[in-house]
Amino acid sequence: MYPIKVKPIFKDMIWGGKALKDFMSAPDSRIGEAWFFASTDSVSSVIANGKFKGQKLTDTVKKYGDELLGPEVNKKYKGRFPLLFKFIDSAHKLSVQIHPDDKIARKKGLNCGKTEMWFIIGAQKGGVIQLGLKKHYSKDKIKSAALNGDLPEMLREYRVKPGDCFLIPAGTVHAIGGGLLIFEVQQNADITYRLFDWGRLDKGKPRQLHLNEALMSFKYGLEKKGNDKFKSGRGMSVRKLPGCCYFNTTEVKTSKKLLYLEKGRRPLVAAVIAGEMRVEGGYVFKRGDIVFLPYSYCNYIIKFGKGAHIIFTEVK
Repeated sequence: MYPIKVKPIFKDMIWGGKALKDFMSAPDSRIGEAWFFASTDSVSSVIANGKFKGQKLTDTVKKYGDELLGPEVNKKYKGRFPLLFKFIDSAHKLSVQIHPDDKIARKKGLNCGKTEMWFIIGAQKGGVIQLGLKKHYSKDKIKSAALNGDLPEMLREYRVKPGDCFLIPAGTVHAIGGGLLIFEVQQNADITYRLFDWGRLDKGKPRQLHLNEALMSFKYGLEKKGNDKFKSGRGMSVRKLPGCCYFNTTEVKTSKKLLYLEKGRRPLVAAVIAGEMRVEGGYVFKRGDIVFLPYSYCNYIIKFGKGAHIIFTEVK
């Protein structure tokens, strides 16, 4: 096996902008999201390098799941790539929304729900996210507020800066404000229930809301802001980011350190936020790259370039 890249899937969004064009050479249009390693019920990424180049990720994982994910993870996810990764450019604020958990999603015939983690790469002055509620409101009160426009006043708001990170478990009400660049790790699902959309129009019409589905999925008080501090030594700074039963995330800043990929580890995904990452065998990854390091790809050395800033995600 070898370090695997996929072709980004660029999503034109009503709230998207041009930040991803500079960050990772996205198309010059209102790109809101760049998807990596998609294996949802309707979309599959295409592998961009090596012997699997041109193959759908879903097909490759079905055939080589034990080698790519390891027997334990492959069995747990039934031959499906478990996580989806995104870079998000919110030139304008996103809708207030909720994602269902696994139980609710599977009742609808889907593979899984959607728990996610946000890492703030960039934020304009005054940038905010909304995450959770200020206090315990009844579902009837939430629905009424969504209909009459009062819902934003009920949301807990956070001013954000680069380096902030948040875990958003399935069922948590949330929204991303305008002017943010975000790295997201999530379950491999594309299911969103919109509660409120700020009264905006798309092609002259309001976008569809999903009030009943959102409230059926809603849960109180699960959100978590990461607050661990960096631990530094020998040219490397490391910080644990919020994780869950689906993934662990670790932020690394370094310019000197070597990392050895040991046999028997869980599969890893590395997102290059800044700088450069070199993997033994002539592989070079730069800002905006997201690369999968398979379970059976071991006994190799990673070397980091000057100013490297990497987020590693361990698949659980």
